[in-house]
Amino acid sequence: MRNSEDQALLKQTEKMLAAFAIAGVEVVPIAEKIFDEAQAEAEARFGADIYDRSFGDRMIAKADFMAPRLAAGLAVEDVQDYWNRPLLLGLIEFKVREFIAFLVIDMAQMQGDSLMDAAKERRMSEPSYGVPSKWDPAAPLNAGLTTEDADLYPEFFERVERWRERMPADDQLALAALYTSFNAMVRSLVRQGAL
Repeated sequence: MRNSEDQALLKQTEKMLAAFAIAGVEVVPIAEKIFDEAQAEAEARFGADIYDRSFGDRMIAKADFMAPRLAAGLAVEDVQDYWNRPLLLGLIEFKVREFIAFLVIDMAQMQGDSLMDAAKERRMSEPSYGVPSKWDPAAPLNAGLTTEDADLYPEFFERVERWRERMPADDQLALAALYTSFNAMVRSLVRQGAL
């Protein structure tokens, strides 16, 4: 049985997926599956701390955690805002993004696009998040790319989404076309102080 916090997080999961709902696809069972998987993984990694709302306060004191994030252009507040939410929520968001990426690429393949073409199109139109140092430049889908194209720290998510809300989609695509990926564009905008 889910407690009230679980119920609230499950509703958030449904909302994240509803934005990408496809005709005939039931969002609720997918949200429940993603939530259950994320909860099991989070409990295995963090135990009872999966609802902790002070993880960010602890992490900003760790130089090895903060140094690469600050060098990437994140502010201390970005890190606190992202990590001072339930740890479970961050894992849910990751799983939802992963699921949506799979759906988009799978649909493109069903329409006749190659996996490489679908991945390239997604890379140019959407940010990808993760730990930049774990990005594999040798992966076939990353051929010809550099660390500028690597995953963005997830702490950038809110800043990127606020920028995307202000910038018309066509303008985003036109600007991204000047770079090797959406992520490379984001990194450039961060360096310019525009994001």
